[in-house]
Amino acid sequence: SLFRKAIQVANKQPLVIVGDFNAHYSAWGYGTDHRKGRLLWLDAQQEQLTLLTDPTHPTRMGNCVSVDTTPDLTFTKNASGATWLNTQENLGSDHFIVATTIQTGPAKPKGKPIHLTDWDAFRQFQRNKNKPSVSEIVDIKAWVDSLQQNIMQATKTIPEEANIQAADAKLLHMWEAKDGLQRRLNRHKLNRSLRKRITMLNKQIEDYAHQLTCQNWHSACDGMEAQIGMAKTWRILRCLLDPENSKTTQRHNLSKIIHTYPGSDKDLINELKNRYLGNHPKMPLPSYTGDPNPIMDEPITAAEVREAIHGLRTHSASGLDRVTNKTIRNLDDDSIEALTRYFNKCWETGHIPEQWKEAKIVMIPKPGKRLELENLRPISLTSCLGKLLEHIILTRLNKHMEDHDLYPHTMIGFRPKLSTQDIMLQIKHQIIDGDHSSELDTQAILGLDLTKAFDNVHHETILTQLNKLRIGFRAYNYIKDFFTDRTAIITVGGVTSESISLGNRGTPQGSVLSPYLFNVAMLGLPSKLAKIPKLQHSLYADDVTLWVTGGSDGEIQETLQTAIDVVNEYVTPKGLSCSPQKSELLLYRPTCRGRKTSSIPPQITLRSNGQDIPIVSSIRILGLRIQANGHNNEVIKSLNSHVHQTTRLISRIANRHHGMKETNLLRLVQAFVISRIVYATPFLQLKNDERSKINLMIKRAYKQALHLPITTPNEKFEALGIHNTLDELIEAQRIAQLERLSQSPTGQHILQSLGITYNTQFGPKLDIPIELRKHIHVPPLPKNTHPLYNQERRKERARTLQKRFANSKDVAYVDAAEYRDRDAMVVAVLDQQNQTIAASSVITTSPEVAEEVAIALAYASSSTKFIVSDSKSAIRNFAKGRISPEALKILVQVPETRRRWTQLVWAPAHSGLPGNEAAHSAARELAIRGRTTTSHDEQLESLRRLGRNRMVSYKEVLQYYRQGREHYPAAHKNLDKKQSVTWRLLQTHTFPNPVRYSHLYPERYTADCKLCAGRADLHHIMWACPLISTQKRTSSLPPLPITTLEQWETALLSSDPDLQLRVVQMAEDAAKAQGLAAA
Repeated sequence: SLFRKAIQVANKQPLVIVGDFNAHYSAWGYGTDHRKGRLLWLDAQQEQLTLLTDPTHPTRMGNCVSVDTTPDLTFTKNASGATWLNTQENLGSDHFIVATTIQTGPAKPKGKPIHLTDWDAFRQFQRNKNKPSVSEIVDIKAWVDSLQQNIMQATKTIPEEANIQAADAKLLHMWEAKDGLQRRLNRHKLNRSLRKRITMLNKQIEDYAHQLTCQNWHSACDGMEAQIGMAKTWRILRCLLDPENSKTTQRHNLSKIIHTYPGSDKDLINELKNRYLGNHPKMPLPSYTGDPNPIMDEPITAAEVREAIHGLRTHSASGLDRVTNKTIRNLDDDSIEALTRYFNKCWETGHIPEQWKEAKIVMIPKPGKRLELENLRPISLTSCLGKLLEHIILTRLNKHMEDHDLYPHTMIGFRPKLSTQDIMLQIKHQIIDGDHSSELDTQAILGLDLTKAFDNVHHETILTQLNKLRIGFRAYNYIKDFFTDRTAIITVGGVTSESISLGNRGTPQGSVLSPYLFNVAMLGLPSKLAKIPKLQHSLYADDVTLWVTGGSDGEIQETLQTAIDVVNEYVTPKGLSCSPQKSELLLYRPTCRGRKTSSIPPQITLRSNGQDIPIVSSIRILGLRIQANGHNNEVIKSLNSHVHQTTRLISRIANRHHGMKETNLLRLVQAFVISRIVYATPFLQLKNDERSKINLMIKRAYKQALHLPITTPNEKFEALGIHNTLDELIEAQRIAQLERLSQSPTGQHILQSLGITYNTQFGPKLDIPIELRKHIHVPPLPKNTHPLYNQERRKERARTLQKRFANSKDVAYVDAAEYRDRDAMVVAVLDQQNQTIAASSVITTSPEVAEEVAIALAYASSSTKFIVSDSKSAIRNFAKGRISPEALKILVQVPETRRRWTQLVWAPAHSGLPGNEAAHSAARELAIRGRTTTSHDEQLESLRRLGRNRMVSYKEVLQYYRQGREHYPAAHKNLDKKQSVTWRLLQTHTFPNPVRYSHLYPERYTADCKLCAGRADLHHIMWACPLISTQKRTSSLPPLPITTLEQWETALLSSDPDLQLRVVQMAEDAAKAQGLAAA
């Protein structure tokens, strides 16, 4: 019956049955036949199974009273070319290892050959290719083939033997010795001494193999230290952190789904096609009837193509044409120009090549869902060249939408300068903090689920909406052709379908334009929801979130039910539908800690499509977990589990002797712990004990990264300056979010609706006109330039700028100063010769506004190409394109004939740059005008300096707090891993010493010094022991002359690598003298 069931499950697929049957029968080498063996033989014959086992090579080794036998049998069915091998290795057991090899399926081999492409040679081949297909693209397929040929010529394949690692000689010798003893035992089975020697040798082989395994793993972890920037390293780390979500596990889960499918491969493809692609007829699509848009219809420029190429991800999968993003990013200038002309041909005619409308659809199991066909996510892999054109057009479309304020303010998804956290911010203020409701009111959050929204939205719906947006003929015709005659092939588990013609529904998941097109389909919904009184809502792609901030249960039910009806009425004609089973309703009724939740059942019932929407105790909104009782224990539990996983990961890839060093381990903590904490916790109402728990998690993760004991004193740990507290993380996240929101109209609307005045606290800001902004260039501002903690970097920056502009006449320096006797500031503009070009007074007390006016005045009153300012805030505002009305008034008055390319350069204040110092002095002199400088003036100058360099980025805020606590320097990079850990242990006073060990292990250690019998704490064994000169030393260098606590602390504050090394060697010698391990 076992054989029949296995054959039914396998169907026509190859089947291998292996087991220790222990059934005596002559067909496999036994001298006698038993009933069990005869029945097994008859079943195998009846089911037409093939026996692969060779009886002449027994699989079980006999002893002094029994012969060698073959209880381990291998049967196959539908497995052509299968081979069987007895390896004659038993690893100490009485059964030998048996290997069965079968050839089946189109699966790729595990080992991939390594290909190295010389991209310089590739570009040279492209330039030397004097064919029309290169200089002018007529046939895109022929041009792609030419690309592939040039890549093949520039690519070298590393031979497999180059990757073969040499086997360990000692292990090979031990195996040979065992093989010789085994052959002798086969001839003398009664020799007990031989059996004993083989058993001992097996144990030695096992121990040595374990030692080699550890060495190889340590070597691999050491290699991660040098390859931390490679994608392969991060794939390994993510797999170790969460094996269930790795790509290997995804493939295995997909194989399980396919294996359990009862039908044939053809049935499987048909079901996937019907479930995810549908069988929708082709419908004629409407033509463009909107107003023309000359700006949108402008030809595509090479600059746009280069900008889009620069933003491509090099690790994205290619389409059926096999052109990768890495190939595109390495195109030569002539190829980019040719590609630009071809893009324009497609743009003008409104026709896309067929190759760009072909998709390869792969299935990925949804994480956390049951392994079933309905829980797969189809991903369309399309041509990277086609997606490059999509990037260019999407940039134009987004700019058109934002410039003309066509997006509703409640539509957040896939828009520039907006994030999921912006929805969380609204829910925090309006629901969790209860700013808009009474404590006695019920508050409700409803998450509506649109079933397979991206796969079912009608093309006609999208094009109808586009007609209303005035996107122009060319963009419309491009999108219309983008939907027309699309085809796809489905690939799943090695099975590939034929080309499938797609119908009039769905946007391909994986396409660049898909999120934008879905947003367009949903554009009309927010205005309908906004008409419902007391309802708040937001849309993030297909996630529709509705909430009510208060009122009676009847009012809440009526409001939300009306909203559900409005959503259903809007989405149904567009091919979409709400799933009541997957939608969730949370009734937010916070309770006091320790008080039981009210047992009164909720009086709110919502229905969608005739079915009740379930009421849940907790809801997940875009990653934010909210509990109905107002507590956060689920979030704390999840964070604690993730921190534990991360600390386990660190312990696996690094210890005090091997693996990654401190800098990269801190990067792992930031990537896997801090980022998760910062994403959602700032939007929760955390109690004091919950904050304490999260702070303990943060410290635990960082201590593991530094290999410090969990009992490290907080004061010493904080003095390292390597971590931030939860409050600091929340503050940095909030500043960065508010700064980002203040840069877009939708963001400003969100801030205004929540009563947040961040975007106006430094005065109103206006947009710089596009025709002016394109002339002003702002390079990336340097980091780590704090006036207190980074003085050397600031001085080096000043020296670099002095060398750059020392003999330049195209540079102007600007600065501002505050009047003492009135609420106004003066600005000054100087040339390279320190001569004043222009000066002005501005009625403001904001240094930021005055510095913006100074930059605008320099642009208007001079013809220089470089303007140097010491205000990061002002330069950032010009980079964002939003400045004060005072500065904009000056800027717009510049005639077009004087508008020119100008670069804004930041210079550190008071760091020795002559031009900046002269501008500062000129502004001060204009401000005081014959009045003597007082201490009050110095205080005002200090405050102005703080305003000029206010911190607005996430990293700047966190770095400010860390540097404020930092007392001890990090280990120098010249120190190895063990020495670096020892250095940190010494700084935190946790280095092994008898006193410390006597507290931890009182039954094994005493607190007495091994040299003088005194109390041996860290200070004693390092420098205070009177007999310290008698201990053995491993270094030829003399010991440091340390006799006081002050001298010891001074040594720990040193950044000199030689001094650090001597201190570490002293510690190692002291530990050995006390009979302890140093690290």
